[in-house]
Amino acid sequence: MRLKECGWDEEVKLLCRKAVMEDGNEDVDSVVQRVTPTARTLIPDVVKEELLVKIKILLQEQKRKETHRKKDEFKKRDDMKKKEEPKKMSK
Repeated sequence: MRLKECGWDEEVKLLCRKAVMEDGNEDVDSVVQRVTPTARTLIPDVVKEELLVKIKILLQEQKRKETHRKKDEFKKRDDMKKKEEPKKMSK
């Protein structure tokens, strides 16, 4: 969405048209291979930074969830051990 707002998609369309006209080759893989390096450089830095922030937030949330999951596992294990201890003592 952000790339469209920045006009990146239109620039890439023009690059693709230019590549097809210059090479006369309409093979999609060839056009993609030729256009990709330039298309990547055209991505605005602000869009890259926004994406990086979103990725970092998602990774932090994932790490937090994993930490809570592990804590829950340890708690369940401890509870199971506590339940088993009285049984061992009564034997």
